[in-house]
Amino acid sequence: MKNWNILLASQSPRRKQLLEMIDLSPTIIRVDVEEVYPADLPLSEVPLFLSQLKAKSAEAIHDDDLVITADTVVILENELLGKGWCDW
Repeated sequence: MKNWNILLASQSPRRKQLLEMIDLSPTIIRVDVEEVYPADLPLSEVPLFLSQLKAKSAEAIHDDDLVITADTVVILENELLGKGWCDW
């Protein structure tokens, strides 16, 4: 089995913690992308679209690098709420 160097393209402490819970030790990498999606994209497809956008901008440095990306959105009453929607 190949010994992968796991790169997590996420600043989320929870995503890192989840990977560590299954005995993976990811290296956090920063991916700078503007999280914009097509206006006609169904809301249920936005997280996948944004994850793929992040994956395209996160380049593996070596052949043994495995890059993991993810995205989470909140949809309320058929409206996608932005990252800063919660003020509590």
